[in-house]
Amino acid sequence: MNGEYLKSAGINLNEVLEFWGDIDAYSSNLLEFLNSIDSRIEDLKSYKDNNEISNYTMLAHSLKSEARYLGLNELSSVFQLHEDKGKEGKVLEVKGSKVKVEGINKVKMHI
Repeated sequence: MNGEYLKSAGINLNEVLEFWGDIDAYSSNLLEFLNSIDSRIEDLKSYKDNNEISNYTMLAHSLKSEARYLGLNELSSVFQLHEDKGKEGKVLEVKGSKVKVEGINKVKMHI
């Protein structure tokens, strides 16, 4: 995986390498995350549509944490917002919100 591209995509390479240890471990986990994100966002939407706020909140928390560990800080902030709304029981606000994934698609195109 190209470290320069990761830097240009806004990923703090030094920070993620400190956590993961090396680029191979990081790359493997990033690819796994990117390969599963579409179905996980579909799960998030399904939980929202079926008013399964507990499941919605847990999945938002998981996605927030994984994105943060992978250096996808803007995406992590989006999932943090969804987690917070779920924890607050603000069902109407959760139901009216959407997950923005433009950053995910940008990273996927260059992997």
